[in-house]
Amino acid sequence: GYLVTAHAGPSHHVDQLAGICLRTPDVIGRGSARLAHQLMDVAIDAYFPILDKVDDFLDSLEERVFASFDEGSLRDIFAVKRLVLSLRRYLAPQREIFNVLSNRPSALLTPDLQLYFRDVYDHMLRINDSIDTYRDLLSSTMESYLSQVSNRLNLVSKSLAVVATLSVP
Repeated sequence: GYLVTAHAGPSHHVDQLAGICLRTPDVIGRGSARLAHQLMDVAIDAYFPILDKVDDFLDSLEERVFASFDEGSLRDIFAVKRLVLSLRRYLAPQREIFNVLSNRPSALLTPDLQLYFRDVYDHMLRINDSIDTYRDLLSSTMESYLSQVSNRLNLVSKSLAVVATLSVP
């Protein structure tokens, strides 16, 4: 009948769930498995606004690379790529955990409670798919940036070759 959480510091999600429990006492009466589900659901859903911001930033980054060729965008590409890779490193293992919670028989979770964890598992799948899409998009944006740099270098080299050819005689 207990729900034990472990975290390094104060948790906004635990405080939020505690507030819900104080306002609605019947939440605690549903059992510790439902409390765990609600806590996990709130924690996983908190990633969606982050992904929305990454998506908006990627749109502006593509605009900077393709439309105006901002030379500072390479630094931003690497920064966002690091963020996406760290999100993937933290969230990819959780996908398997939610798969186990939602699909495998357990003495702690009845089949009707596993339905709730399937919702969280679906959210995890969507988040991981988005992260993989962002990673691919960042790679293609970086390749495009480097292609543009190479093309500009070729143009400069052609110009210098013409100047050198005309100035040698």
